Amino acid sequence: MKLYALHDRKACAFSSFHVERSDAQASRGFADAVRAKDSVFSKYPEDFELVSLCDVHAEYDDLPTHMAVGAMEFRVVLSASQVVSLDAAASGQLSLLKEA
Repeated sequence: MKLYALHDRKACAFSSFHVERSDAQASRGFADAVRAKDSVFSKYPEDFELVSLCDVHAEYDDLPTHMAVGAMEFRVVLSASQVVSLDAAASGQLSLLKEA
């Protein structure tokens, strides 16, 4: 499982933190949000991207409650611009990433 967030590049802010099994599943949900009618993501696609922050494992259940998490992995999975560009292509389908 991985922790994802939406990154607003212009506002320098993260929002909508959620856990998904893979980049492919997270990408699918993000692409649907970008494609939604009157979506802020499709209005300003250069501003938004889906990012992977870290892995979340079941083994973490028994860690002390105040243990700090190590360095976060900040990796762009998919940008709203990519989704808009893919929709403009003839196929109109998002080619999902291989399951991680």
